[in-house]
Amino acid sequence: MMNVSRLPLNALKAFEAVARCGSMRAAAEEMCVTHGAISQQIKKLEAHLAVNLLERLGRGVTLTPEGQHLFDRVQPLLLQLASVTRVLNPKSETGPLRVGCTSDTAVLWLVPALPEFAAQYPEIDLNICELAAGSEMPADIDVAVINQLPESASAQLSLLSDQYFFPVAHPELVKDRDLCSIHSLKNLTLLHADRGGLWSAWHRECGLNYLEGDARSIYLPAGAAAISGAQAGLGVALAHRLEVQEALDSGRLVRLGDAKIKSAQAYFIATHSSQVSAKAELFIRWLRKRTLCLS
Repeated sequence: MMNVSRLPLNALKAFEAVARCGSMRAAAEEMCVTHGAISQQIKKLEAHLAVNLLERLGRGVTLTPEGQHLFDRVQPLLLQLASVTRVLNPKSETGPLRVGCTSDTAVLWLVPALPEFAAQYPEIDLNICELAAGSEMPADIDVAVINQLPESASAQLSLLSDQYFFPVAHPELVKDRDLCSIHSLKNLTLLHADRGGLWSAWHRECGLNYLEGDARSIYLPAGAAAISGAQAGLGVALAHRLEVQEALDSGRLVRLGDAKIKSAQAYFIATHSSQVSAKAELFIRWLRKRTLCLS
């Protein structure tokens, strides 16, 4: 009988994360360890198996044939192991709950909303884990909130909220303008979290010429940066209500006009199976109720 104590389980988990994420850096961020720790685990696994599993490609990695063979077999086993641990005591409403989301989702609306959940369920220990947009859901995540579907979704998905975007700005920036008019944006700086596609779509939906006037554009690395820029008075950002409701309520931001556009993306709740733990059910129920209030 094989001595299972010799199996490098941590190294297998590190390998699965690297293969799924496409780089050691991304895997290290997901597992909350250093890049060097991931590299050492991969070397340990390759030495244990006496094969090369990865080929370095710039800042990323690609799987060797042996690596692909191992990944295809290890990932389902890790998912199954995670599923076993989740169902050992599925009715328990105490203990750790791992929730995955992108950094934008965490910063903009999920984490600011969590004090309410933590107050209602103090016996649940939340662990918010960063997921790259469009990545597969890791085996050790109980529930995820995503707004970009992975190419090959193996998780169970259910719609949480459509995304409707509208312009927001610092009140001082637009204090002399008619906030009810879509023309209140004329000549204001537009903040972009993409290459300009969202603002172009908003103008098109409003029947406006995207290039009219002397509007300046500033391109920022992410949605959180665009909304932060709007709150700082840098310009006008397009935002979804979940992202800015608290800032609107507190007066740090104001909405310009009634026009909005529906994004091709939406927020989904992802789980590994239809059978989720009681802790995950409590979180999902709370999240749906809170989201519904902001619809």
